[in-house]
Amino acid sequence: MRTQLPPLSATGTRRRRPVLPLATAAALAVVAVGLGVLLVRGGGGVPPTPPAPGRPAGAAPAPTATTARAAGQGFSADGATRAYVAIQRRRDQAYTNADDAILRAIYTPSCPCLTRDLGDLALERRNGYRFAGPATRVRNVRVRSLDAAARTALVVAEVNYGAARYTDSGGNLRFVEKDQGWQTAQTLLGWDGRRWRVQAVVALR
Repeated sequence: MRTQLPPLSATGTRRRRPVLPLATAAALAVVAVGLGVLLVRGGGGVPPTPPAPGRPAGAAPAPTATTARAAGQGFSADGATRAYVAIQRRRDQAYTNADDAILRAIYTPSCPCLTRDLGDLALERRNGYRFAGPATRVRNVRVRSLDAAARTALVVAEVNYGAARYTDSGGNLRFVEKDQGWQTAQTLLGWDGRRWRVQAVVALR
């Protein structure tokens, strides 16, 4: 069943656009490799973190293992894994409620995903519909690399967005997006000292 409202724009699809343009992703990958982030498939575990290079004057020190343990779900592989799952739930909530504030909390300001998702919510409000499920499913979440100097984690996970449904204020089904099945996402999370946020979705396929 399709909506009679104008279809979503090329940058307004909820589920298919949280990925960097190819050129930007390639540039990010080069930078990530320079920081010791491994962008290769296979393998397991978190590689040893290289010694942190000298920091500019006034820069905050990189988190230590002690502070990571004290934070519980702070700067650690386990913390990044848990945060990734929570971020997916929060993103669903943002689409359900058309809540920009949630998106601004889970993405860094420079993340291209933030701009695209904010555009989606603007479309929802303008056309009078909301995301009505199903919830995003996540499995096999693992941290491919953890960089204490850059305060980043490269997270690889399988995600399934399902056949996303959109309804109007009366609960009437307006349209359904095609189910793309399980996809593998590579996401760069950044730690700001308090929480993990998405810096970029490097790949989704």
